[in-house]
Amino acid sequence: MEQRGIKIQSIAIPIITLMIMSVFLYYAKPILLPVFLGVAFAFILNPVVKLVMRLKLPRVAAVLIVVFITLILFLGIAVLIASQATDLVTQFPHYWAGFQNQLSVWLDQFPSLAKYLPGNVSDGTVNPLEEVKFKDIASISKYFFAGLGSAFSIIWKTILVLLMTTFVLIEQEEFKIKFANLFGSQHSGASREIINQISSNISGFMAVRFATTAALGAVVTIGLIIMGVPYAYVWGPLAGALNLIPYIGAIMGAIPPMIVASIENQSMWWLLYIGLFFLVLQFLEGNIITPKLVGDRININLTSVLIATVYWGWLWGGVGIILAMPITAAFKVVCDHVEPLRPIGNLLEGGYKS
Repeated sequence: MEQRGIKIQSIAIPIITLMIMSVFLYYAKPILLPVFLGVAFAFILNPVVKLVMRLKLPRVAAVLIVVFITLILFLGIAVLIASQATDLVTQFPHYWAGFQNQLSVWLDQFPSLAKYLPGNVSDGTVNPLEEVKFKDIASISKYFFAGLGSAFSIIWKTILVLLMTTFVLIEQEEFKIKFANLFGSQHSGASREIINQISSNISGFMAVRFATTAALGAVVTIGLIIMGVPYAYVWGPLAGALNLIPYIGAIMGAIPPMIVASIENQSMWWLLYIGLFFLVLQFLEGNIITPKLVGDRININLTSVLIATVYWGWLWGGVGIILAMPITAAFKVVCDHVEPLRPIGNLLEGGYKS
């Protein structure tokens, strides 16, 4: 029996398509980012809108009420965080110098640690942090806000996200009908099933992730306040937001309060205290709470999650990392309902783990 080979077209066409799509997504990110963020917020707020509509209010009124209350809450939290962050920026050189001194003390107590650090620190003459400049630290934030542009651009895009969220919430049902008929009446049933599955699964997933993120940020803030860690109102929301980044987000959120607490208390034991606090919270959230609430809404294997996170992070920075999971999940739903794309859907198949 003759064995048939794989045609080069079957490999080249998907690769070329992915390359063209990547180029388009990369250069169109100033336009697409507000659109995708607006849709994401609409998914998050949709369950709340449905809850308000139980009060016999029309959908437009319910949407406006929910969006207005959400905006007020965000502004209030932003003002609180900004006041603490401003003071933190002022005190940052003090904490940075304290961290350098604390590192020197640790190296004196544990000389064997020197071989794991860059530079020649074994004789204590070179501090591995001396070469790190403030501009190098500040440049990290540019990655997470890639595509947002100047201050005026951020304000404009915030307004655009707000309007997009409002319009998507108001016209959600009409959009479903129009999408169902987009590919002709003969495909309306399959199209309706795709949009309904995306709407229910992604909306539930986004709502759960937003709720767990807000709850985690609040618990971290309260815990750090009780332990007397400075700038808890900054570290709590930061830990909640970074927790949206798979794998490394939880670690990144724990490092700043660990360092600040150890410097403030002049004891390296505080690294252990704060680390254990974050470890317990992340274990409960990542292995018990979120998987139980999410269930099988997002059925993507861990390898695909990692690849999607790297891909969308490369395209859109920190915002892309946050949106990687819902975008990939929506793409999988489409693949599952389109015959030529089903092998890709099977490749993405897997159980959800936070």
